[in-house]
Parts: sequence; C-alpha cells; structure tokens
Amino acid sequence: MMKGVSESLSGRIGLVTLLGFSLRESNGVEFDTPFLPTENYFAKRRQHLASISYDDVWNTIHRGSMPELHDNPDFNWQMFYGAYVRTYIDRDVRELSEIGDTVKFTKFMIATAASTGQLLNLASLARDWGSASRQPNGGCLSLLHPISYTCFSHIPTTSLSGQ
Repeated sequence: MMKGVSESLSGRIGLVTLLGFSLRESNGVEFDTPFLPTENYFAKRRQHLASISYDDVWNTIHRGSMPELHDNPDFNWQMFYGAYVRTYIDRDVRELSEIGDTVKFTKFMIATAASTGQLLNLASLARDWGSASRQPNGGCLSLLHPISYTCFSHIPTTSLSGQ
C-alpha cells in the first residue's frame, strides 16, 4: 500500500496498524494493566475475569477477532476470511514480492497455519506445500509477518549448544 507514497511525505503522515480485538476487548474486560508474571499482577487480574462459556470459546476460535465479525454475528465468517485472504494475496503479496503462483502461495499459507505452535521445520514445511527445493523460499515466510501479522518468530535468547 505504501509503495506509491513519495519521500516528500516522510514525517508528515502516521501509520496505524489495526489488528483484531483482544479477548479482553471482545469480552468487555476493563483490566488493562500490562502483563508481568508476578503474584501481584495475577491477584489483580483475578478480580476482573470474564465468565466465558465453552460455546463462546469455540465461537471465538472459529470466527476470529476481526471487528466486523464481532459486531455482526450473522456475518458469514468463511466468506469474510476467504475475501480477506484473496485480497491479501492479490494486493499485498503481489505488490511487495514477485510471487507469481498464487495457488502455491495459498498452499504455503495453509501448511504454515497447520504448523501453528510448533517448532519451525523448514524441510517439512517445504514438503507439505510442494516446494521443489528442500527448503521453502525464505521470502514467502517473511511475507506473513510484516503484511498480515500472522507469523511471528521467537528467537531464543540463550544458546543451548553447551548443554
């Protein structure tokens, strides 16, 4: 989106990243103290717990946290995310990269989503999405974070090599 912005606007515009609602926002919890793993924090947090039913948890998982889906419970979430992904690939990915095969990139996104919460195994990921090489294109993986905030890398802060 910023590709056509000239350098003359530098310092005169502000960019705001709008993500989905947090669980606190969607459940109306007003406790907004930043997380610190201390007893004092947990004691204060317990005072503001929201009562959430089992069905509501699964509804949140399936519908996601986008404001339109939260505010309009009758909106078809499958249609919403289908259009979201299509727009993401057609506009953002094509503008910022030289990805030509959108079907292959869609397979890559599905394979990446299927490995959520696991250690990243690049060879396995390449096999799952049908990459000709044994390693996936690092450019594909790097596109998932800065554009859509769907992929985060957590780099260890200590080395375990000596253990």
